[in-house]
Amino acid sequence: MIFSPSPTRGRKSSTLRILLMLALFVAVGYMFWVNYERSMETIHTRHMVSDQTQAMDPEVQQKIASFSRNLQQRFGIGVQVRIFSDTIVIPPQDSRTVFIGLSPRHKEDVIVFTPILERALPREYIDYMQNEHFFSYWEDGNWEKGLLEALNLLGEEIMKIERGD
Repeated sequence: MIFSPSPTRGRKSSTLRILLMLALFVAVGYMFWVNYERSMETIHTRHMVSDQTQAMDPEVQQKIASFSRNLQQRFGIGVQVRIFSDTIVIPPQDSRTVFIGLSPRHKEDVIVFTPILERALPREYIDYMQNEHFFSYWEDGNWEKGLLEALNLLGEEIMKIERGD
């Protein structure tokens, strides 16, 4: 009969349907995972870089976030940068996060190193970063360049520690 299912054809089509359903579940799971990773990346970037003034270039924000991610992955130390529209408010100290707070309006800067970095980094470097580094950048109004340079110097100093210099 034409409408009666044959035993062979039924098994092949049900196997095919099961494989297609399995492929669909794998594809949906993969897309969910990619979306989750992208969402977490956005959340981490917002945590790493906060700009109340909305004056920071998005490209600079991406550079800072990338630097912080790389530092976190390689050394377990993160960097949090906050640009304040008014005076700087220092958050509770985290033992694994370097805090850099800037207030362009008041030309203030605060850098709080982690306890382990305070012991490992040279005292001259810490004093320079906390007291002198941003001075010239405040004068010429290019604090974003000063911030990127501060992160670059931090990375160089940490690399010196890793090499044993």
